Amino acid sequence: MLVTPAKLAANRRNAQLAGRPPGRLEDTTMYAKAFKAYVAKKVEEHKEALVASMIVKAIDGDVTAFNALMDRAHGKPAQAVEMSGKDGNPIVFMPLELIQKHALQVAANVVNDDKNTPVVQVIGTDNKAK
Repeated sequence: MLVTPAKLAANRRNAQLAGRPPGRLEDTTMYAKAFKAYVAKKVEEHKEALVASMIVKAIDGDVTAFNALMDRAHGKPAQAVEMSGKDGNPIVFMPLELIQKHALQVAANVVNDDKNTPVVQVIGTDNKAK
């Protein structure tokens, strides 16, 4: 089948028209946005009753309600993150040039990756066996 320039141009025009038009949201996204707006409106209308309900639940021992109230009133506590190197030792930072050099040596099997010791000795032309 021979494709003429006219058929090729028509095919390109049809391809540009296919699919979802730019800027149009998916239906699920539109429903989610509408539901979020509805819930926000209802919360705004009944916020005092909702807060009172959460306080009653927290007083009755609901830990989730207590945590929710505390997080909103005082902010969530910062999460402790420990950063350390291998076996709890300090992190060792190396210049990028050394990291690249080491990676090239490992790739060429010049350095043993576990112990950073040479695996093969490269003998230059000046070193002659005596």
